Order: sequence, then C-alpha cells, then structure tokens
Amino acid sequence: MSQTSQPNSSRGPTPRSVPLAFITVVMMIWGVLISYPIWRLVDWLPVPYWASGLLGLFLFLTPLICRWLLREVRTSFARKVKQVLEIPLGIIPIWWVGTLALDVSQQIWALSDGDVLVLLGVLIILTLAVGLWSIRPALVTHRLNLANLTRPLRIVQWTDVHIGSRDPVFLDRLVQQVNEIHPDLLTITGDFIDQTGVTLDELVGLKALSMPCYFVTGNHERYEDLEAIINRLEQLGVSVLRGQAVLARNDVQIIGVDDADQKDQLRRELPNIPLQKKLCNIL
Repeated sequence: MSQTSQPNSSRGPTPRSVPLAFITVVMMIWGVLISYPIWRLVDWLPVPYWASGLLGLFLFLTPLICRWLLREVRTSFARKVKQVLEIPLGIIPIWWVGTLALDVSQQIWALSDGDVLVLLGVLIILTLAVGLWSIRPALVTHRLNLANLTRPLRIVQWTDVHIGSRDPVFLDRLVQQVNEIHPDLLTITGDFIDQTGVTLDELVGLKALSMPCYFVTGNHERYEDLEAIINRLEQLGVSVLRGQAVLARNDVQIIGVDDADQKDQLRRELPNIPLQKKLCNIL
C-alpha cells in the first residue's frame, strides 16, 4: 500500500477575479490587433464593408464567447462549437505576421493582390494542418540516471492534455496508448482540464488505466472549478498530491505541489513535506 504524507495546509492561492478594467484594456488591444489584418484583407479582396465589419465583430467577440458564454459546456454540440470558435484564436497570430510580411513584400516586389491572397491562403492552410497534426498524442522517450533507485523505473508523464477543449475520445486514446507500454506509474502534471463542468462521465476513461496515477494542479485547473475537478479525479482512482509526498514504490517517493503564481512556491512548501532522503525523490 502507498503511504501518503499529511497534506500541507497551504492549498495554493485562491483564484482571483479579473478586474473589469483589465478585461476592457485587453479587449481594446485585441481589437486594435485584429483590425490590421482585416483591413488589409478587405483591401486585397474586394468585399462589401458590411462583410468585413461582420468578420471583425466575430473575431473581436470570439474570446468573450469562448471564455464566458461557452465557459461551461454540457453537450458535445456545444463543445464542437467552442472548438470551431477557438480556431481563429490559434491562427490570428500567424495571419497577423503573414499579413505584415506580405504587405512589405508587395511594396518591395510589386506583388499583385491575387498573388498576396494565394500566399496568405497557403500560409493559413499550412498553419491549420500543422496545428491539427500537433494535437495528436505523441510519445517522447527520455532516459535518466536517478539516485537511490534499486531497479529500473518507467514513468509516463502527461501534461497540457486540456480535456474540455478536447473531447473525451482524446483521453481514451491517451489511456490506450499508455496502457500499451506498461509503465510503472503515470504522472499528470497540470492543465489536464481547462473547462468548468467537465463531468465524471467525460473522465471515466481514467478508470481503464492499468498503473497508479498521480496528479498535480496546473494553472488551468485553478481557473476553473478546482475542488470539483479534484473530487472527480479522486473518485476515478487518481491520487491528487497537493503539498504531499507518496511512497509509490519501496525505493521511490513522488512529491506533488500545487501550481501557483508565486515564484517562491517550492521554497515555501517543500520544507513542510516530509521526505525520505534515502529514497529516489521525484517532484
């Protein structure tokens, strides 16, 4: 049986509400940023001003829709809508930089508007293709020499899984992948859930894990319904470590500390966690 130290009374900072003034300033900056590529697109591609206005309004409101109106989704349809709306948020930085580069190139090499539109379209399509390719589960192997191990240890680490933005099907795929390589334990190092209201049923794939699983919070869990997330994970057999250490094996101790904004978080919390120095301690 694993033995867990008593949790530290510090649970990390309480999520702070965002001031309205800050949101207003951010949205003003956002509006200025998206106005440039839209203005150039309208200039390159003759479209009615009302159409460009609707496009600008849609892009301007997308962050508000995703982060407030669709902050908590209960149906697969609502999740799909949110995923589609988040696509522009991902490509706008590339669109902005690409527009600037093409704007300059047009002045230097006298490119036609048609040439610019083709190049911009290719850039956006390539960005989407790379983005879709990069969200596939990828296995990266690292070999480390750790002190105090009495026998080999195989650990799988998940990070930034982002269930909520991603479907439960993605989680099922990850579980299948990790079960196939038979590690000794799994660690989930934050940003596992990035949306309020992710249900127990949507996380039930975790019950299929064939190895012990340990979880520490990330910033996204702090932004959402943190205590509910922890409760659901514990119901599914995940060991949540919040300022705690657990004996994962007779020669291995796993240490977990809450994510926090303070730079001295580890310095403050580690002295309060009882460590067995003769073991292999993994933070």
